[in-house]
Amino acid sequence: MCNLEDDGYVQVDEEFEEAQKLLTSSLDEGLPDYVENNIVKFIQILRNLGIIISLAESIEALEALKLVDIIKKEEVRTTLCSLLVKDSYEKKIFDKAFDSFFVSLEDKVYQQRIRKEKMMQQEEAKKEAEELKFKKESVVDEDKDEEVPLSFTEDQKEIYSKLDPEIKEKIKKFIEESFPGHLSHSSHAQPMLERMVSGTLNYWKNQLRNQDEGDEQKQKIEAKMTGDLDMDVVIENVISSLQQEEESLITQDMKRISDEELPKVTMIIKKLSHRLATKISRRFQQSKKTGKLDLRRTIRKNIKYGGAMLELEYKTKKIKKPEFLLICDVSDSMARYATFVLQFMYGIASAVRNMESFIFSEDLERVTEFFTSNLSFEETMAKIISQSKQWGKTTNFNQTLKTFHSQYVDLLSPETVVFIMSDTKTIELDEAVMNLRRIKRQVKEIVWLNTLPKSEWPELNSVQEFKGIANMLECYTIKHLKNSLKIQTLT
Repeated sequence: MCNLEDDGYVQVDEEFEEAQKLLTSSLDEGLPDYVENNIVKFIQILRNLGIIISLAESIEALEALKLVDIIKKEEVRTTLCSLLVKDSYEKKIFDKAFDSFFVSLEDKVYQQRIRKEKMMQQEEAKKEAEELKFKKESVVDEDKDEEVPLSFTEDQKEIYSKLDPEIKEKIKKFIEESFPGHLSHSSHAQPMLERMVSGTLNYWKNQLRNQDEGDEQKQKIEAKMTGDLDMDVVIENVISSLQQEEESLITQDMKRISDEELPKVTMIIKKLSHRLATKISRRFQQSKKTGKLDLRRTIRKNIKYGGAMLELEYKTKKIKKPEFLLICDVSDSMARYATFVLQFMYGIASAVRNMESFIFSEDLERVTEFFTSNLSFEETMAKIISQSKQWGKTTNFNQTLKTFHSQYVDLLSPETVVFIMSDTKTIELDEAVMNLRRIKRQVKEIVWLNTLPKSEWPELNSVQEFKGIANMLECYTIKHLKNSLKIQTLT
């Protein structure tokens, strides 16, 4: 079930069987048997939630419990935490698991009952696919219908169980109406109908996969179920709690995120930007490796053989790395947002070619070289802020565009996507609009990430002016930022 290898520890279930024997014999005889059993179960829960715990650490934790009052919950928590947890993220998992596992018997029974009901509902939903039948008139009695079960794979049954009731009803209606009358007696009717429904289920499989990918804000910790109802309830509770916590952070206005929450947000942005970097769009290119047959090149290459296909040419996929240019407002009102945006760009810098980064307030500064160094993001930002002459000043977007035209216009190409992060508020608005139109003619697209809520847009003339030039997107949360960048990088 859990087979992780790290720092010389091989994590396998057999260790827990050995540990349980050793731990039982090592504790005072006065302790009831269920104490060590529960501790061993709790350690296995932590391991299945991705925390690396060796056999030696498990035994040390149980030995340490002989030195504390086992009745005092907080003493047990502190003891186990000090011996099993290595960092703040693991402590968060530990605390959630501890609070969920060490509960009253009534709460434990209730949680187990809820999980059993959920599992039964899933099984019932899956059985619905097994009950899909193709009805045709009976050859024996024309007043009765003969029901022929349709055959589907386990994967297709699983997909069917996840569909909305309305979609299930449409599939059932399709089955009923596909082959009316005498057509239903054809030997080809059943296999043809199975292929049609299979195609529909495969379509919904892709839709559900896309929906899951669009839900990336949910925490995806490395967790495995054990098959033990008591432990699996805790594992599910921990995962659900982490998901809700992350959802709350990424939908919060970035300027309202407290300093205490910054480490969590940093971790979330690192994860999201990494995922985004690995999902860059792909296209076919020539390759010697076996893949999809390139028919045109194959025919050309074999003309010398009189058309006989003796040498085959194949296609394979090549990562398409679009060109990005970021112009980020770091004026006093925008500095908080800028930190998050730059961190996102730092995360995807390794996945895009020729990415250029600029910051501005009263004028423009190029910061591309900071993102090409081997420094961490924290070190990079500290260096940018300390060396910048623009950070935290007032906004003059027009002067920014003038400087760009005079010094950096050669960076633009018809394939460039320009990202502008700002609330649109600036002096010299009319000239700024004119200069932005000049840039628009030279690039593929301008995407404006506006940190103001859409409800405020109608009141600002600057928004209406720039909206006519750029694709303006609402962007004051991490979720907004992730979605806007995803749309542009994967199209």
